[in-house]
Amino acid sequence: MTHRDFTVCVLLYGEHTTLAKRCLDSIMGVPWLGSVNIVIGMNAVCEDTRQFVYDTHGNRDGSTVFDSEKNLCKYPMMRHMFYDETNGALLTEHVMWFDDDSYIIPGGVATNAGWLSLLRQDM
Repeated sequence: MTHRDFTVCVLLYGEHTTLAKRCLDSIMGVPWLGSVNIVIGMNAVCEDTRQFVYDTHGNRDGSTVFDSEKNLCKYPMMRHMFYDETNGALLTEHVMWFDDDSYIIPGGVATNAGWLSLLRQDM
């Protein structure tokens, strides 16, 4: 598995900048996840969250940001994240989903680049 056949999707909502930062920082803090495709959907986020996302991911190679000032609701935003009319399908063979209140536990199993191979053994 190469890192470019893996996509991380993150859905952010509302005035929860602390949650958004914890989620995105935990992803970027895992060395092997730093080089994967990241798709971020922002549903009616506050300006602090919006600024944080654009500062950290706006020009990052491999990041795609969908920004809606109004709340599209979760599933319509997911459809935007999974398929963009301009760029086509944004996803890869493997997808890891995060809502803004989820994050990677430091030192946890997902911090090991071999965790997906271990998971596949059970499939």
